[in-house]
Amino acid sequence: MPQIALALVLFSVIGMIVSQDRVAPRNVLRQAPWASIANVLLGSLTFLTLAAVPLLITTFIAETSSEAVWATGWMLTAFTLPMALGATIGPHLSRRILTVSATALSVVGFLLATRVTTDYWELSLPLLLVGLGLGAYLGPLAAHCMAAAGTNRQGAAASTVILQRLIGMAVGTAALTGWILRELPELTGTLAERITQGRQLFSTLFLAAASLSLLLGAIHSRSHQTVSSATLSNTPR
Repeated sequence: MPQIALALVLFSVIGMIVSQDRVAPRNVLRQAPWASIANVLLGSLTFLTLAAVPLLITTFIAETSSEAVWATGWMLTAFTLPMALGATIGPHLSRRILTVSATALSVVGFLLATRVTTDYWELSLPLLLVGLGLGAYLGPLAAHCMAAAGTNRQGAAASTVILQRLIGMAVGTAALTGWILRELPELTGTLAERITQGRQLFSTLFLAAASLSLLLGAIHSRSHQTVSSATLSNTPR
């Protein structure tokens, strides 16, 4: 999986270079590099959450497969609906308020998730916070990239934003799969001991996600500083 993710990233970057600005606006990478990096990181964090929750429920919480299916659906709804709400609120916030609030929500949410609770209600609160925090970044980051592309390349810029987030999801897939496949076979001892060790693995995963959320906030703050100059340089004379 890591090799596949790397190949996808290289293919996408080479494609944008070879296309000579016909497919993906080069200005997005040149004038909004931090926003591009943030989009990739946002995609990774989104997928890690979407993938980790079903794994956690299926492995350590649900007692039957039917319960796992229903609980996974409800818990992911607790993440995706607030994410949609955050996406509608984010564009209306100032840069400083957005960065502070979105980072705080996602970091606190992931830190609360490190408790790896077996109670669904306690699990839904961290997911709600993370969804609001990550969702708030969606609109502003896309706006940064589209401003860098210029008024005549808005559609291509929007597709580039989606591509960047899909690359992040591919990287997140490779990272999570590789980590799980490496760590789970190392669990030893009695059943109770293996369950405890498994919960510690998920706790470590959510702690890493909280650290990445802090990094995302720092990158978003940096990306905002380039959007004004990018807009001016692409304004028709």
